[in-house]
Amino acid sequence: MTIGELIKITDLEVVNVADAERKIEGCYVGDLLSFVVSRVKANNAFVTIMNNVTTIAVATYANVTCVIMTETENVSDEVIKRANEHNVNLLKTKRTSYEICSLLAKNGIFFLFFCFSTFRSSIRRFFILFYTMTNNSHIFFRKRPILQSCGNRWTVCGRHLTSP
Repeated sequence: MTIGELIKITDLEVVNVADAERKIEGCYVGDLLSFVVSRVKANNAFVTIMNNVTTIAVATYANVTCVIMTETENVSDEVIKRANEHNVNLLKTKRTSYEICSLLAKNGIFFLFFCFSTFRSSIRRFFILFYTMTNNSHIFFRKRPILQSCGNRWTVCGRHLTSP
C-alpha cells in the first residue's frame, strides 16, 4: 500500500506529503521516542501520539514511510516546517492509535507495538487485535509465550487478563 492509497481509504488528514507513491511495508506504534528510534524499521508507518519536532527527527533517522500523529487536532508550525524540510510524510487524526492500527491491519499492514501504558484494557485491546490478525491462540517471542488464550482468560507475559 502507498501513502496515496492510505489517504484514500482512511480519514487521515494530510499535513505534509513529500512522496505519495512511497510504499508502506509495515507499521510501528510507540510513544517513547528513544525506544522507537532503535526498533522502528525503514519503510514502516510510524504511529504515535507525540506531536513534536523530535518525532520528525526520529522519522528522518529511521527512514520511515510516514508519521501518523494520533489523537491530535493541531500540529505546530515548527513540526510542519521540519517535516517539509526533511521530506517526511506527515498525517494526523483524532482517532486513537488502536483505531488506526485496526484500520491498517484490516488493509493488510502488520505492525509491531510497544505500549508503556498502565491501562490493562489498552494492552488487552492490542493483544486481542494481534491475536485476531494472526488467528492464533499462542504468540511467542524468543520461544517464550507472550500471549495465550484459555477460554475467556488471557495470559500476557505470565499475567492473567480477562477478555473484553
